[in-house]
Amino acid sequence: MNEFIATTICHKQIAPHVYWLGLDLDGQDFTHQAGQFISVLVGEKEKRPYSVCSVPLSGVVELCISTKNQGNGSKYIQSLDVPQEVRFLGPFGNFVLQTTNK
Repeated sequence: MNEFIATTICHKQIAPHVYWLGLDLDGQDFTHQAGQFISVLVGEKEKRPYSVCSVPLSGVVELCISTKNQGNGSKYIQSLDVPQEVRFLGPFGNFVLQTTNK
């Protein structure tokens, strides 16, 4: 499990209770596949899973997050500023896009 420290470069409410979050990895080697997720550290020992919606190997992790339930993760996401440090673990998940050679 790898831990990353990223910086918010985008934090935008795009609909009621929905936020678009862009995290700059500043050259860190984060390699994910379509369908994987990360666990964002939202407190001292608390983390929340969010699906990655950015293109692999882009240097930026993008997330589209619903904050409707107003739990600790939702409140953390809503409170973020640009720029702000965000810590996360990942990537996780095996439900990924399989490629085939024909």
